[in-house]
Amino acid sequence: MLETGQPLHIYDYDQLPSREIVVRKVLKGENMTNLKGQTMKLSDGDLVLSAGEEIINLAGIIGSKTTAVSSKTTNILIESAFFAPAFIKKTRQRLNFSTPASQYFSKSYNLPWGNYALPRVVELIKEFCPPAGESKILGWAKEPTPEKKTILLSHEFIEKKLGVKLSSEKVEEVLQKMRFSFEKR
Repeated sequence: MLETGQPLHIYDYDQLPSREIVVRKVLKGENMTNLKGQTMKLSDGDLVLSAGEEIINLAGIIGSKTTAVSSKTTNILIESAFFAPAFIKKTRQRLNFSTPASQYFSKSYNLPWGNYALPRVVELIKEFCPPAGESKILGWAKEPTPEKKTILLSHEFIEKKLGVKLSSEKVEEVLQKMRFSFEKR
Protein backbone atom coordinates (compact mmCIF):
# COMPACT_ATOMS: atom_id res chain seq x y z
CA MET A 1 0.00 0.00 0.00
CA LEU A 2 2.92 2.34 0.64
CA GLU A 3 4.19 2.16 -2.93
CA THR A 4 0.98 1.99 -4.96
CA GLY A 5 -1.73 3.17 -2.61
CA GLN A 6 -3.67 -0.05 -3.27
CA PRO A 7 -4.58 -2.02 -0.14
CA LEU A 8 -3.67 -5.70 -0.35
CA HIS A 9 -4.44 -8.58 1.96
CA ILE A 10 -2.31 -11.69 2.30
CA TYR A 11 -3.80 -14.96 3.56
CA ASP A 12 -2.11 -18.14 4.73
CA TYR A 13 -3.29 -20.26 1.80
CA ASP A 14 -3.03 -23.52 3.74
CA GLN A 15 -5.36 -22.17 6.47
CA LEU A 16 -8.18 -21.34 4.06
CA PRO A 17 -11.08 -23.71 4.77
CA SER A 18 -12.01 -23.69 1.08
CA ARG A 19 -10.27 -22.69 -2.14
CA GLU A 20 -13.41 -20.88 -3.33
CA ILE A 21 -13.54 -17.31 -2.03
CA VAL A 22 -16.82 -15.44 -2.24
CA VAL A 23 -17.68 -11.79 -1.61
CA ARG A 24 -21.06 -11.65 0.10
CA LYS A 25 -23.17 -9.89 2.72
CA VAL A 26 -23.11 -11.12 6.31
CA LEU A 27 -25.63 -13.76 7.34
CA LYS A 28 -27.61 -13.16 10.53
CA GLY A 29 -25.62 -13.94 13.65
CA GLU A 30 -22.18 -14.13 12.02
CA ASN A 31 -19.15 -12.67 13.78
CA MET A 32 -15.43 -12.65 13.05
CA THR A 33 -12.25 -12.56 15.11
CA ASN A 34 -9.97 -10.08 13.38
CA LEU A 35 -6.19 -10.07 12.97
CA LYS A 36 -5.85 -8.20 16.27
CA GLY A 37 -7.78 -10.92 18.11
CA GLN A 38 -10.91 -8.78 18.58
CA THR A 39 -14.35 -10.31 18.03
CA MET A 40 -16.31 -8.13 15.63
CA LYS A 41 -20.11 -8.17 15.85
CA LEU A 42 -21.21 -8.09 12.25
CA SER A 43 -24.57 -6.85 10.95
CA ASP A 44 -26.80 -7.39 7.97
CA GLY A 45 -25.37 -5.39 5.10
CA ASP A 46 -21.71 -5.77 6.10
CA LEU A 47 -19.63 -7.03 3.20
CA VAL A 48 -17.31 -9.99 3.83
CA LEU A 49 -15.13 -12.48 2.01
CA SER A 50 -15.70 -16.09 2.91
CA ALA A 51 -13.97 -19.34 2.11
CA GLY A 52 -16.62 -22.00 2.36
CA GLU A 53 -18.82 -21.02 5.33
CA GLU A 54 -16.03 -19.20 7.19
CA ILE A 55 -15.55 -15.43 7.05
CA ILE A 56 -11.93 -14.67 6.24
CA ASN A 57 -12.12 -10.89 5.79
CA LEU A 58 -14.36 -7.97 6.65
CA ALA A 59 -14.17 -6.55 3.15
CA GLY A 60 -11.97 -3.50 2.82
CA ILE A 61 -11.39 -3.27 6.56
CA ILE A 62 -9.47 -6.16 8.18
CA GLY A 63 -8.78 -9.86 7.80
CA SER A 64 -9.64 -12.78 10.06
CA LYS A 65 -7.20 -14.22 12.58
CA THR A 66 -7.87 -17.77 11.32
CA THR A 67 -6.14 -17.16 7.97
CA ALA A 68 -3.38 -14.82 9.20
CA VAL A 69 0.14 -15.25 7.89
CA SER A 70 2.60 -16.50 10.53
CA SER A 71 6.20 -17.65 10.77
CA LYS A 72 4.92 -21.13 9.84
CA THR A 73 3.26 -19.97 6.61
CA THR A 74 4.63 -21.56 3.45
CA ASN A 75 1.93 -20.71 0.88
CA ILE A 76 0.09 -17.43 0.52
CA LEU A 77 -2.85 -15.97 -1.35
CA ILE A 78 -2.69 -12.24 -2.13
CA GLU A 79 -5.93 -10.33 -2.55
CA SER A 80 -6.06 -7.06 -4.48
CA ALA A 81 -9.59 -5.72 -4.70
CA PHE A 82 -11.82 -2.68 -4.78
CA PHE A 83 -14.91 -2.45 -2.60
CA ALA A 84 -17.86 -0.09 -2.90
CA PRO A 85 -17.18 2.87 -0.60
CA ALA A 86 -20.74 3.01 0.81
CA PHE A 87 -20.46 -0.53 2.26
CA ILE A 88 -17.04 0.05 3.78
CA LYS A 89 -17.80 3.48 5.22
CA LYS A 90 -21.07 2.31 6.82
CA THR A 91 -19.43 -0.72 8.44
CA ARG A 92 -16.34 1.20 9.55
CA GLN A 93 -18.46 3.88 11.22
CA ARG A 94 -20.86 1.42 12.84
CA LEU A 95 -18.01 -0.60 14.33
CA ASN A 96 -15.95 2.51 15.13
CA PHE A 97 -13.01 0.59 13.68
CA SER A 98 -10.61 2.08 11.16
CA THR A 99 -7.62 0.80 9.22
CA PRO A 100 -5.61 2.38 6.39
CA ALA A 101 -7.46 0.10 3.95
CA SER A 102 -10.90 1.12 5.27
CA GLN A 103 -9.93 4.79 5.00
CA TYR A 104 -8.87 4.23 1.40
CA PHE A 105 -12.04 2.40 0.38
CA SER A 106 -14.33 4.81 2.30
CA LYS A 107 -13.08 7.77 0.30
CA SER A 108 -14.27 6.52 -3.08
CA TYR A 109 -10.79 6.11 -4.50
CA ASN A 110 -11.05 4.09 -7.65
CA LEU A 111 -7.58 4.11 -9.11
CA PRO A 112 -6.51 1.33 -11.48
CA TRP A 113 -3.77 0.04 -9.16
CA GLY A 114 -5.06 -3.49 -8.59
CA ASN A 115 -3.61 -4.82 -11.82
CA TYR A 116 -0.31 -3.12 -11.00
CA ALA A 117 -0.14 -3.70 -7.24
CA LEU A 118 -0.60 -7.47 -7.36
CA PRO A 119 2.28 -8.26 -9.76
CA ARG A 120 4.39 -5.65 -7.95
CA VAL A 121 3.98 -7.28 -4.53
CA VAL A 122 4.82 -10.67 -6.07
CA GLU A 123 7.95 -9.09 -7.56
CA LEU A 124 8.92 -7.66 -4.15
CA ILE A 125 8.33 -10.97 -2.38
CA LYS A 126 10.58 -12.75 -4.88
CA GLU A 127 13.22 -10.01 -4.58
CA PHE A 128 13.36 -10.06 -0.78
CA CYS A 129 12.62 -13.76 -0.33
CA PRO A 130 14.54 -15.57 -3.10
CA PRO A 131 13.38 -19.04 -1.95
CA ALA A 132 9.78 -18.02 -2.76
CA GLY A 133 8.50 -20.41 -5.37
CA GLU A 134 5.93 -20.30 -8.12
CA SER A 135 3.27 -17.66 -8.38
CA LYS A 136 0.01 -17.82 -10.27
CA ILE A 137 -2.59 -15.15 -10.81
CA LEU A 138 -5.88 -16.92 -10.26
CA GLY A 139 -8.22 -14.31 -11.66
CA TRP A 140 -8.73 -10.72 -12.65
CA ALA A 141 -11.81 -8.60 -12.45
CA LYS A 142 -12.13 -5.89 -15.06
CA GLU A 143 -11.25 -2.53 -13.58
CA PRO A 144 -12.82 0.70 -14.70
CA THR A 145 -10.51 2.89 -16.73
CA PRO A 146 -10.21 6.27 -15.06
CA GLU A 147 -10.22 9.50 -16.99
CA LYS A 148 -6.66 10.62 -17.65
CA LYS A 149 -5.73 13.91 -16.07
CA THR A 150 -2.71 16.11 -16.53
CA ILE A 151 -1.09 17.77 -13.55
CA LEU A 152 1.85 20.13 -13.35
CA LEU A 153 4.33 19.11 -10.70
CA SER A 154 7.68 20.72 -9.92
CA HIS A 155 10.70 18.93 -8.52
CA GLU A 156 10.77 21.45 -5.67
CA PHE A 157 7.13 20.71 -4.80
CA ILE A 158 7.84 16.95 -4.59
CA GLU A 159 10.85 17.48 -2.31
CA LYS A 160 8.91 19.89 -0.09
CA LYS A 161 5.96 17.50 0.29
CA LEU A 162 8.14 14.45 0.93
CA GLY A 163 10.64 16.29 3.12
CA VAL A 164 13.65 14.71 1.38
CA LYS A 165 16.05 15.66 -1.39
CA LEU A 166 15.68 13.53 -4.52
CA SER A 167 17.57 13.46 -7.77
CA SER A 168 15.63 14.04 -10.98
CA GLU A 169 16.54 10.50 -11.97
CA LYS A 170 15.00 9.05 -8.80
CA VAL A 171 11.77 11.01 -9.32
CA GLU A 172 11.57 9.74 -12.91
CA GLU A 173 12.29 6.17 -11.78
CA VAL A 174 9.46 6.23 -9.21
CA LEU A 175 7.00 7.77 -11.67
CA GLN A 176 7.90 5.10 -14.25
CA LYS A 177 7.47 2.28 -11.71
CA MET A 178 4.03 3.65 -10.88
CA ARG A 179 3.26 3.75 -14.62
CA PHE A 180 2.73 7.49 -14.78
CA SER A 181 3.45 9.10 -18.10
CA PHE A 182 5.27 12.40 -17.79
CA GLU A 183 7.28 14.92 -19.68
CA LYS A 184 10.08 17.11 -18.39
CA ARG A 185 9.85 20.85 -18.89
